[in-house]
Formats: sequence, C-alpha cells, structure tokens
Amino acid sequence: MNIVYAVLGNGVLNVCRFLVVVLLAKFTTSEIQGTFTYASIAIAAPVVLFCGLELRAAFVADAGGEFTFGVYRALRVIGMTVAAVILLGVACWHGLTQQNLTLVWMMAGICAGRIAFHLAEVYWGVYQRRERLDLMAWSNALRGLTMLIPFLILLPLLADPNDARGAIAERGMRVAACAVSTYVVAWIGIWWLFDRRHVVGHPDVNLSWNWQAVWKVAKQTLPLGLVFLLINLRETVIQSLIKHTADTEGWSDLGYFGAMRVVTLGAMFLIVQISTAAGNRLAVSYQNDVRAFVRLAVKLTGVALAIGASALGATWLFGEWFLRVVYTPEHARHYPEFVILVSAQAIVLLAAVFGSVTTHMRQFWIQVPVQLSVLAATALAGAWLITPADPVRGGACTMLVAGITQTVLYFGCVLVGIHWRERIVGP
Repeated sequence: MNIVYAVLGNGVLNVCRFLVVVLLAKFTTSEIQGTFTYASIAIAAPVVLFCGLELRAAFVADAGGEFTFGVYRALRVIGMTVAAVILLGVACWHGLTQQNLTLVWMMAGICAGRIAFHLAEVYWGVYQRRERLDLMAWSNALRGLTMLIPFLILLPLLADPNDARGAIAERGMRVAACAVSTYVVAWIGIWWLFDRRHVVGHPDVNLSWNWQAVWKVAKQTLPLGLVFLLINLRETVIQSLIKHTADTEGWSDLGYFGAMRVVTLGAMFLIVQISTAAGNRLAVSYQNDVRAFVRLAVKLTGVALAIGASALGATWLFGEWFLRVVYTPEHARHYPEFVILVSAQAIVLLAAVFGSVTTHMRQFWIQVPVQLSVLAATALAGAWLITPADPVRGGACTMLVAGITQTVLYFGCVLVGIHWRERIVGP
C-alpha cells in the first residue's frame, strides 16, 4: 500500500503541475511558458537542491540512527535560508537587466515555492521511517491542488481573446505572478499545519541538535548536494543554450521545449516515488542481507523498464494528437522532438533507479565524478547539437546523450557497491 499511496499522492501533484503548463499554453504565450520553465528548472532547482543536500534520503539511509532528525531539520533550514538569499539576487538581476518588475515578482515567487516545498520535504523522511507514505501522499496532493486552483481561476477569468499579442504577454505575466504568489502562501500553510503537526512532538522524533552534529551531517551529505546541483545544471545548460542559440525569440523555443519536457517527467516522478517507497528496505537490506538487496534492486529495474516502454509506446501512438489537443497546433509541430525526449526519459528512468540504489548504499562521494562526467558530456553534446536552425531538436538530442551517459555510469556504481559489500559481509 505504501507504493500505492506514494504514486497517488505524487501523481496528483504532478498532474496539477502539468495542468498549470497546459493552462499557460492555452491562455498565455509560449514566452511566458518559457519564463515559467526557466525560472523553475534552470534557476531555482539547481540552487535549492544543492542547498537541500538531499537530507531526506540521507536521513532514511541513516538506518543506524547516527544523527537525530533535529540535526537534519536544522541543516535544511540553514540551507534553505542560503538558497533564498541567492535566488532573490538572481531574480532581481534578471528583472533589472530586462527592466521588468513583473518578471522579478514571478521568478521570485517560483523560487519561493521551491524553498517552501523543500522545507516540508525533510519531514517526509519521518513518514518513510514509519512507512506512513499515506501522510506524504496527502501532503503532495494538497500542494498540487493549491497550486492548480489559482491558475485555474485567474487565467481563464482574466483572459481576453481580443487582446493583441503584446497585451496578452503583459497581462499573462501579471496573472501568472499572482497565481504563483497564492500557491506559495498555501504551501507554507500546508508545511506548518500538516507536516509539522505529524512530526513535531511525537515520541519517535528527536528534535535535539547541536552545531557539531550539523557540521558532520553537512560534510557527509555535501556530495549529495553536489550531485543534485550537477544533475540540474544539465537542465540549466540545455535550456540556456536553447534560449541563447535560437534564431528567433529564445523564450518561445524554450516554452515549446519545456512544455514537452514536463510531460516526460511524469514517468520520472512515478519511478522516484516507487524508489522512495522502497528506500527504507533498500537501506536496511544492504546492511543485513545483500541478496535481498539485489532482488529488490532488480525488481525496481524491471518496473523502470516497463514504465519506460509503456511511455514510449503511448508516445508513438498518440503523441502528436496529444500535443495538438492538450497544448496547441504549434506544439504539435515538434512531435519528432517529443519522441526523442520520451526516449531519453525512458533511459533516464534506469539511471534514477540506479542512483537511488547507490544513495541507499550510502555511496555518496562516488556520485560526484559520475555527475561531473554527465555534465561534461551534456555541455559538449549541447554545444554541438543545439543549433540556431533547430534548437528544440538539438535540446532533445542532448537530453538523449545525457541519459545514456548517466545510466551507464550509475550502473557501474551499483556493481561496485554490491561487490564492496559482499567482500565485507559475504553474499
């Protein structure tokens, strides 16, 4: 049931995220879509995930209880404070260089949403330890609904089909910024009223911490932060190259790319939730029973293969129709690139499983050179493949190169970790 809860809760969240992109496509412009994608994925994600240090996974992997939950929580608050300062500066810089205060408002709101999400996310490690993923499911579902509702109300209500394109862009940016601000406030409320209530004050949660323990955990989890920084810098590199390489307006090409990319992420969020549900068992079995650990890892790999094959088959059959009906005919022109993106994501699902397995083996530092290698491969492929003539096609092909590289290297990490553990405790 834990897997069912995890999939349902995260499914609601990500369906709502997808519907937000659909609403932006229907009622605003591709430039606003591009801005929304760029702010969320290329700007906010690398900073927040680096400063977050993947503390939830580290807490769950700490099966021996070396550090209290209070230590992990304190470090997360410190990290998010640093992220907030950095991202506010980045948002202001973008707005001032383009002389657009509404852009500052929208980017700052998107970044604040990421921070609010990750302040709550560390509490989910307690849910995982208790194997109460129903609580995590409710937390995710509530966030999805409170994100969708402001866009669902404001965009159709304030849309005017008689507006000129420039008026649509200006009005759309303001409305999107208002909707972002609304859901950020709601997410902070969910963290405070729901997640804290189910963790703080309960007898199985030790909130004590000290600076020495925080420093030790920071050093221990720094490689995880670096790994997630490098993972998301790949997205930043690809999106930046699309934006700056395009012959025409880069924001528009980025909007088409981002709209298709968000569809492919559904499969990734599904496999992440399945891996999350299995995380505690992976960590425990790696310490006590290597054969059970391998069996569980193989099952997860099989699930990833099945999900990837299903997604690719559905794309071949219905992909062009989907882009035309759900988005716009302009999006459907990029159907070949959509197929490439789904193929890349099907391969990355395997990398996600292998990465989760590696993390729950507590093999943290080995992932840094792996991600550096993938980032280098992405940058080289992007510089070669993303051309002014067709930046969207180049971005999709670059994603494919990055996915293959990441999967091969992480598979090697899993083999090394299993071999190392067998030498210590036996098969």
